Amino acid sequence: MSIVDRFVSLYAPHLCVGCGREGRPLCRSCGDLLPAMEPSCYGCGSTRRGWRTCHDCKPAKPLTAVMCLTSYSGPAKRLLAGLKFQRAMAAADDVAALMARRFGEGIAPDVLIMPVPTATSRVRARGYDQSVLIAKSLARQTEGIFAPLLERSGHSEQKTADRLQRQQQLQNAYSLKRHADIRGKRILLVDDVLTTGATLDVVGAMLKRDGALVVGAMVFARVE
Repeated sequence: MSIVDRFVSLYAPHLCVGCGREGRPLCRSCGDLLPAMEPSCYGCGSTRRGWRTCHDCKPAKPLTAVMCLTSYSGPAKRLLAGLKFQRAMAAADDVAALMARRFGEGIAPDVLIMPVPTATSRVRARGYDQSVLIAKSLARQTEGIFAPLLERSGHSEQKTADRLQRQQQLQNAYSLKRHADIRGKRILLVDDVLTTGATLDVVGAMLKRDGALVVGAMVFARVE
């Protein structure tokens, strides 16, 4: 992305995807109106206090909890579309602000806020990784530490894949950057959309194998 494109994406006037008012990609009022997801286990969907992974799913799930702010529909879906396909980079700050307001108090100063990398082909096409932008902004607005320590290889299309296909595509697709040391660390993965949870499972399992103490995740929207 050129310097001009970046400047326009960040500072040009935006229209709110909810009410159409000029200002932010999603104004504060419309953000407050997004339907809140009920806390649940990301594996089976059962209601769980604090978004904790339930007892039945825990043996097969590497993440202790996955927090989801809203459903992938309406203004939330339009906001992410603007961020990913219309170069509305300022939307990353709006996404992070909503996540910080709802879940930020639970992010301790020693937590590593780690973006889940987008496919490299999409990053090249857009000129940026939306998950990195969201995670960096979230770290600025909370006490967590921005830690872009994951790398991704492979270009398999996941959009229409089911859970098994995603898991097969994602095996060995993620790795830690050279010299990254996460032993004994608490990690919060950050992504824009949760579909089947396969990506979080693969990344979480890899991080636990590499010594992470606790791995959780925070996602803006969930496909229902």
